[in-house]
Amino acid sequence: MYRNVKIEHFRGIKSLDVHDFARVNLFVGKNDVGKTTLLEALFLHAGRYNPDLPSIVEAIRGKPTKFLLDPLAVWGWLFHNRVTSDPIVIRAADNAGNTRCLTVRLSSKRRVDASLFSGAVGGSATSDTSAATSPRAFELLLEYEDEEGRS
Repeated sequence: MYRNVKIEHFRGIKSLDVHDFARVNLFVGKNDVGKTTLLEALFLHAGRYNPDLPSIVEAIRGKPTKFLLDPLAVWGWLFHNRVTSDPIVIRAADNAGNTRCLTVRLSSKRRVDASLFSGAVGGSATSDTSAATSPRAFELLLEYEDEEGRS
């Protein structure tokens, strides 16, 4: 059971600390103040072994799943103000004092062969496309770490 949670750079939340969770918790407020976002952050944090959860959150919200090459269009909605350079950090402690931290970041370290996307963008690309013009491969990285540094 969660005791405390701190959320940074997740969707509409720049920074939020929630303390003293109880067995039953009630979140109330006007529309669009972050109640669902808090629950989604807890959902992502609780599923540390399931990398599909960001896509599941998107599907639950009714967003259509599309194959897009623009990482901001695919994953930008997860990040506060769509600023993907600031990682999402969700740190939570349970009643036993155990702490886990989820960090979500967008990585763009690799390049891919543009021929893989020849039909995806409406144009044609060849396998001899130079690395300078080929699309970057973006990865959504979910990194978990516990209080002992295990990740």
